[in-house]
Order: sequence, then C-alpha cells, then structure tokens
Amino acid sequence: MDRGDADAAIRNFNAALLINPKNPGVYYNRAVAYINKNDIPKAVADLDAAIRLDPKFMSAYAARSTAYMKLGQYDKSWRDVETVEKLGVKMKPEFLDELRRLSGKGK
Repeated sequence: MDRGDADAAIRNFNAALLINPKNPGVYYNRAVAYINKNDIPKAVADLDAAIRLDPKFMSAYAARSTAYMKLGQYDKSWRDVETVEKLGVKMKPEFLDELRRLSGKGK
C-alpha cells in the first residue's frame, strides 16, 4: 500500500489471511486497499469480517462508514458514526459535513 500498488497489497493480505484467517487487522487493511481501488462492496465485506472478529475495532467502523457513504447507504453510515462515537472517538468534521450534505440529515 505504501508503494501505491493496491493489487500487490491485496495479494499480500490474501496470503496473510491464509496464515491467520482470524486477524481483523488484515481484513481492515485489505478493505482499505479495496477502497483505494474503488471496489466498495469488497471493502464492506472485509470490514464486516473485521468487526465480527473484533466488535470494538473503531477504525473498521469508521472505514465502513465511509464505504457506506460512497454506496449511498447513508443510514448505515450514520449508524457506524454513532458506534465510533460510542467507542470514544469523534469522526472528522469534514466527513460529518459531507455525510450531512449527502444524506440530507442535520445530525
């Protein structure tokens, strides 16, 4: 990912998952690579897996909120924002402003 090669990163994360399929961080990182490739459905699937393995994985909820926003699934995005905030972290104001604008909600 650091070299800007999402495809190579995905191959490496696939290999890592063969070694340890219960590592939520690998699913999260592969999801980030999918987001960089604009393959949002695959990113959401990986973020779902990361959250199933670690229900308090704040970064996975934040990334999934972004993915849902890109898919136009604003209610799901807001639910993940609420979860992130319950875990004690504030989402970036710029992200929240964009989600408000797109969703038409004044949360």
